[in-house]
Amino acid sequence: MSNQKFLTILAALTLGAAASQAQAAPLAPAPTTTAGTTISNTASASFTNPATNNTDTTQSNTVTTTVLPRAGFNITYKGGGDTASTNAPTGAPAGYQRDALPGTVVSFEYVAVNTGNTVQTIALTSEVSGAVSNVRFFPKAADTNNDGSLSAEEIAASSPITSVQVDPSGDNTTTPAIENNTGETNFFMVYTVGAAPRTTIGATPIGSGQQYDSAAGTNVNVTETATNLFFQYNRVNVQDSGAQIGPKDDADGKGGPVTPAYNDGAGNTVTPAADDTQKANIRAGVTSVTFTNTVQNSGQANDNFTVSSSTPGTVFLTPTGAQITTAPTTVSVTPAGGGTAYDVTYTLSGNTMVITGLRPGDSASFRNTIPFTDVTPGASDLQRTTLTVVSANNPERRDTTTNIIQDPGLQFGDRTDAGTPPNPGANPNPTVRPGATVTFPMEIVNTGGAPDTYTAGQTSVTFPVVGGGTITVPVEYAPDTNCDGTPDGTGNTLTLQPGARGCFVATVKVPENALAGTTGSITQTVTSSSGLTATDGNNTITVNPTNLGDQKSGVALAKFVQGGNGSTSYAGITAPEGYTTSNEALPGADLNYAIVAKNNFNAPVSNFFVCDRVPANTSFVGVSGGALYSTNGGSSWSAAAPKSLAAGTPTAQGGEVCVAPADRTLAAGATLRVDFKVRVN
Repeated sequence: MSNQKFLTILAALTLGAAASQAQAAPLAPAPTTTAGTTISNTASASFTNPATNNTDTTQSNTVTTTVLPRAGFNITYKGGGDTASTNAPTGAPAGYQRDALPGTVVSFEYVAVNTGNTVQTIALTSEVSGAVSNVRFFPKAADTNNDGSLSAEEIAASSPITSVQVDPSGDNTTTPAIENNTGETNFFMVYTVGAAPRTTIGATPIGSGQQYDSAAGTNVNVTETATNLFFQYNRVNVQDSGAQIGPKDDADGKGGPVTPAYNDGAGNTVTPAADDTQKANIRAGVTSVTFTNTVQNSGQANDNFTVSSSTPGTVFLTPTGAQITTAPTTVSVTPAGGGTAYDVTYTLSGNTMVITGLRPGDSASFRNTIPFTDVTPGASDLQRTTLTVVSANNPERRDTTTNIIQDPGLQFGDRTDAGTPPNPGANPNPTVRPGATVTFPMEIVNTGGAPDTYTAGQTSVTFPVVGGGTITVPVEYAPDTNCDGTPDGTGNTLTLQPGARGCFVATVKVPENALAGTTGSITQTVTSSSGLTATDGNNTITVNPTNLGDQKSGVALAKFVQGGNGSTSYAGITAPEGYTTSNEALPGADLNYAIVAKNNFNAPVSNFFVCDRVPANTSFVGVSGGALYSTNGGSSWSAAAPKSLAAGTPTAQGGEVCVAPADRTLAAGATLRVDFKVRVN
């Protein structure tokens, strides 16, 4: 700029700068004359020339002054404000505080201010507090979208700087052009947060430049300190990530309070517990259970969460039951502290579910259908599925919860020793007399995980009976809760808690006329309200051979003669019609004897035969009624009845004949009649 215009322009710039300061509150001081400017001035005089009586002028010599550089600078916040209180992160103004996760790259915009009258090149270094790494500086131009911060893309597209150049404010009076410099240059400080969560860190840029030393009367190199120009710390509150997963509406799984039991929609009851588990005790035949679980963002920043299952084939569903797929599904979440609901998304990624956009402190529930395999049918199987949630912000932040499925279990059989399982393979096979009452102590153990009610099914025992045919007798049941062998209730049902054992006393009344022998196997069946069935199918009853008659001998034998007036019964045997125990006859008359044998045992008798001799004073006429005949006392047998036997004499009996049924066996309760005819001599 020319010397003649300097004063006018300087005044104008000063007024303009003052107006600008009133509007924008610049950080640089009011403009001063640029170093190197030459100030020239010539005096003039005006007078009336006495010689000519004219007005004349005269000029002095020109005096020049060169403006010297008076350097000064400051590094400060946008808007200023660095003081002794900003020498640590705790004093950082609100605009220079951030919440960030470990590993985050943060940026802060600062201002380099030229407080002098000469161009400054200010070198940039830093001081840090806490785990700060990779400190760098970038020009203001790196902020291409002018949002006041640098994104990862903007950082990658720019080159770091180590210094900034700042022109003095106002017009550079050493040039012809008229400038309106701000005296400020903005730049960015960038670093990586490396501290542990829930700590506070920070950093400050430190400028090194020229500063006028009034005592020395010269400019000297100065580096900002806490007491000279102050630091301008920023502050980062290092956020923690947190992931919790638990039973329905209980993400931490501690049961504060425990969520009430709920139905999974398919008839299965799920019961949450305060030990970060929830359990479904299912009926027999159930192949899957749908649980509801809740994820909570227990960290301090928005986060995404992945959820995986230890059981292959687990199907993830939204809270309303829609299957989650690879296409994002929007789910509304109500903030923990109330307020307006917002949306998160659920997405399937491989075998895991991803919940995206969950805010700190908020929870999101989901449903998951877990397949169940009945490994040991009839016995109780317990299947544990572990669900794991992992924070995307910090994969080390993870949590698990357990969903448990247990099917019912039933042991049923004969009670043996106390403390040993029921034995369906045992067969006590009690041996009893006809008419006896038989009991079987039958034991049940609930090996499932829930209370269960057991019902003894109707069954019966069939006994062959004397005289042919059968009698079917029902098995009667009564509960014996303490398994001492004595019924302590009525009915055929018994309710047991998980792991408990109880008994039924099965009672059978043996018919009075039951044949000797062993019954067929008794099939005893117990069913549970949970859908199980157990069977003990090998118990039997053995009926002892027993004399059912009134006589000491198990085979009663009576002999009657046709006609007469004697008794008509003997040994419990009734005489055939027209027969008695005595009669009268003339010589030459036939005597018709009826010999009747009855088996009073409830079992057949073997090697059975009846023998009789021709009485004295009679002669043999004939014999019938048997299938086999013997005339030598049973040594040999013939199907043909003998035609003759030695006649009786006045002093001795005649010949003997023995008669037997086929195979010489007389069935239980059966009778054999032998007709034996002789003639009175």
